[in-house]
Amino acid sequence: MSSKKKPAIGEIITWCVGALFILGGLSLIILGVVGTYLNVPADENPIVQTQATLQAGTGMGYRWWGVIFLLIGALIATISLCYFAKKEDRDSERSARRRERMSVRTETPIEVAVGEPTPKAEE
Repeated sequence: MSSKKKPAIGEIITWCVGALFILGGLSLIILGVVGTYLNVPADENPIVQTQATLQAGTGMGYRWWGVIFLLIGALIATISLCYFAKKEDRDSERSARRRERMSVRTETPIEVAVGEPTPKAEE
């Protein structure tokens, strides 16, 4: 049942937005780890300086913001996957029902002569 159907524009956009959030989150986590373990004094380390500024303003450093962005991206990707999978299932069920209706119509042709009254059901 693998149909080679082209993905919708909305699906592509939501996957790209989710991927960007995940990529940004991973970048922030890596930046926080590199800034912490970089073998440079803290006053000469620009990563530690910007992290201190960020932490003073928001209360969280690069690692925590990275985790938040990563979770948001994963949530967007999961919601997108669930929505478009359900939509695809609905479409495939609709086409299966239509195929079955058409096959029933072609198997039992109804012949009604023009001008003759149709028989009524007996009570």
